[in-house]
Amino acid sequence: MANATTHSEASLLMRRAPVAGLLLAFSVFAVFLPVLDLELTGDDYQMAQLAHAALYRPAALLAPQGEMIRPATTWSLALDRMVWGHRSGGYHLTNLILHFCAAAMLVALAVKMRLPMILAAGAGLVWACSPFAHEVATWTAVRHSQTVLIGWVGVLLAWPAPGEAWTFRRRTAACAAVLLALASMETWIVLPGFVAVFEWGWRGSDLRKAVRAAVPSFALAVVYIIGRFIAFPGFGGYIAASPVLAAKFPRMLSAFMWFEPFDPVPEALTWQSWVAVGIVALAAFAAIRKRLPAGVVGLALLTLPLIPTAAVPFLPLRYTHAPYAGFVLLIAAIGVDAIKPLTGVWRRLFVTAGLGMAVLSLAAGVIAVRDTLADWSRVSMANRKLLDHARELSPLIPLDSPVLVLRMENDQPLLDVARSRRGWPQLWYSRFQDPFALIDAAALFEWTSPGDRVLFRTIDDWPREVAGMPGTVIAHVSEGFVIINSRVEDLAAEARAWQIRGVRFRVIRAGSPGGAE
Repeated sequence: MANATTHSEASLLMRRAPVAGLLLAFSVFAVFLPVLDLELTGDDYQMAQLAHAALYRPAALLAPQGEMIRPATTWSLALDRMVWGHRSGGYHLTNLILHFCAAAMLVALAVKMRLPMILAAGAGLVWACSPFAHEVATWTAVRHSQTVLIGWVGVLLAWPAPGEAWTFRRRTAACAAVLLALASMETWIVLPGFVAVFEWGWRGSDLRKAVRAAVPSFALAVVYIIGRFIAFPGFGGYIAASPVLAAKFPRMLSAFMWFEPFDPVPEALTWQSWVAVGIVALAAFAAIRKRLPAGVVGLALLTLPLIPTAAVPFLPLRYTHAPYAGFVLLIAAIGVDAIKPLTGVWRRLFVTAGLGMAVLSLAAGVIAVRDTLADWSRVSMANRKLLDHARELSPLIPLDSPVLVLRMENDQPLLDVARSRRGWPQLWYSRFQDPFALIDAAALFEWTSPGDRVLFRTIDDWPREVAGMPGTVIAHVSEGFVIINSRVEDLAAEARAWQIRGVRFRVIRAGSPGGAE
């Protein structure tokens, strides 16, 4: 009888899964449709620059981005460059496909954790259409946050259920998911925590066996951390003491519950944040005490991804991406558990209240996302204006000598958007040395170059590298780029003179795809 019931439930899930998938896909693309009209933003162009180089220099496929080791983003952007060229909408489409895949995998994980299909689909929908997940769906440069979540969830989906054994197919899927997470971003190192939690909370193993199961992934993480700090001893300037460190997690939980507006740089705890912490603590206690699979796994997703960024004194929305998925799973698990003993009118009342809160959360999320995308659209328009300026000058940029690019305007599009935003606050990054403080000059002219086989680079050590070398001086003003001097005999001396005058600038140079200049 038990087998017949299980088979019936499985058949019902198979029938409902396509409907849930179509609903999820339609919702994601309907909510995020404006993204397809946006230009790329900020770091996107430097990431695309690295991906472009990788098409000619395969070693660049594994090259770090500053102090960050995130080759999966380079791989995906290289494919984007091959398929879409300079059409930014194609890059955004890839992001949305990844966002849908992450949402679908979360639904599958919720179902695996024994949540009803309709509740699992609802949880995936609320998460996918929330402002807490929108930045990763919108911004190409932070695609790594999406792929690392896909990697984590992929491992959990491959994990055998209680009573099942590891098969070759499961091991292969789990290894592929681990490699994807490892190649995505540094926060993958919390994987051992997911393994231990899954083994204990899902398979029902005792704590000692759960810890043993996490040993291989823990050893891999230790090797990775040692290698990473040998190669890059610093933290990229992200670590600093700040009151934000104590306030950001409680304030994040408060925002999850819509108790107060989201603040990426919260400097004080509020009474709403204390209430939110109390609610989550009670939910966590119930999930752990009863060993609710969805609750325990949700709690892991809520907390573990924040550990590697705990000392970062700000909270961009990409950091809330995975935690909000865990929060939704945790609340859904507690709701299902609470309704089990209820019958009659009390059950209907509880279900109605839960459905109402889910609908309100979904509606509020969609409104917040669309308002925030309006802000992204304003940034895109500023980028489009700058790209048009660059395209007008690009055919005149010399390819055989360095170029001094002066910023001679003080326009601040990002500051203007931040001061008059419609949606949620964003941590826009201004590049004060570059035109409009928007796009790195080398990446800008590479993206707008008439040919596809020109690779520009920024010369940081210009006093030494271009000393005594002739070059060209151009400047960006509010109306566009102008050529100040088509040839100076010593570009380093010219740059030093402008530096003394307090003018911001970059020194760039074109190179060939093979690397020779």
